[in-house]
Amino acid sequence: MADEYTIAVEKDGDYYVGYCLEVPGANGQGSTEEECRQNLAEAIKLILEDQHEDVRRKMQRRKFLRLAFYGSIAAGGAYTGFVEHRIVRTNQYRIPVPNLPAAFEGFRIVHLTDVHYGFLVSKNFVRHVVRRANEAGGDIIVCTGDYVHKRNTDEELDVVWPLLSELKAPLGVYAVLGN
Repeated sequence: MADEYTIAVEKDGDYYVGYCLEVPGANGQGSTEEECRQNLAEAIKLILEDQHEDVRRKMQRRKFLRLAFYGSIAAGGAYTGFVEHRIVRTNQYRIPVPNLPAAFEGFRIVHLTDVHYGFLVSKNFVRHVVRRANEAGGDIIVCTGDYVHKRNTDEELDVVWPLLSELKAPLGVYAVLGN
């Protein structure tokens, strides 16, 4: 904004009134023309400071909202990247099967999937998963894929297969590569 403004000062009876067209709402009055000009200059200054404060507050709000938005994206990514992949979920289901042969009564299947060994999942984590699967006490263990993070490479598979070969179950371990 310009430092100089056009003002109009008029005598109105016993006092002077002034206004500035360039700064809406800026007006002043005084018992002398000089006092009116000073009051008007002070009104202009206060209005411009208030407008500047509003702009600064809006900018701070925008900055806060931008930081909150990107921060929430980063937090979500950090959660999935550094926390969620370390969660080993163990669920137990009792599945009624009509006409099930007596030999399969109480038969337990351990299902292992989505290990995703690689960039964010260490060999120690895979060892932990294998230990948990073995401790689950299944009659068989079935592994249904997604053992590695990278696609179209044997590099990670060559590391994870020896770890998964430690899976043990009385009636065997069965695996497919998955997608």
